[in-house]
Amino acid sequence: MVDRLTNSIVNVTSGDSFQTEVSLLTKEDLKQVQKKNSWLFNWKQIDK
Repeated sequence: MVDRLTNSIVNVTSGDSFQTEVSLLTKEDLKQVQKKNSWLFNWKQIDK
């Protein structure tokens, strides 16, 4: 869930800001973002 738009990722606990580049996700990229590649994100829990 996006709670505000920024030019970076912001740690809500510490307030630290990390510059971020946003780009389109390709089908090839999507093949890499899996648990077996140490990607720890549950795509099924995304709010729609």
